[in-house]
Amino acid sequence: MHRNRFGDPRPATFEEIETALFEVGLLADDAYATIMDSQDEVAPWTGWTADIAHTDNGEPRFATCGFADKEALIVGLNDLGIALIVED
Repeated sequence: MHRNRFGDPRPATFEEIETALFEVGLLADDAYATIMDSQDEVAPWTGWTADIAHTDNGEPRFATCGFADKEALIVGLNDLGIALIVED
């Protein structure tokens, strides 16, 4: 899994997102995701990214690496149990 300079997770797969949720202590049922167009970013953030946080207070928070397909990202997040998904 990619990490930022502070050691925060930057998952690149749905399995890594599940691991990151566990790592930061966030249940998928309590999370929301903001989908962002990151087409102009550099790899591995190119594509569609998700900023994932707790629905009540916004913490803990982490962002994903880029996914090639927005719809596949949304479906995958739903499959993990993140039902609240908004687009930025």
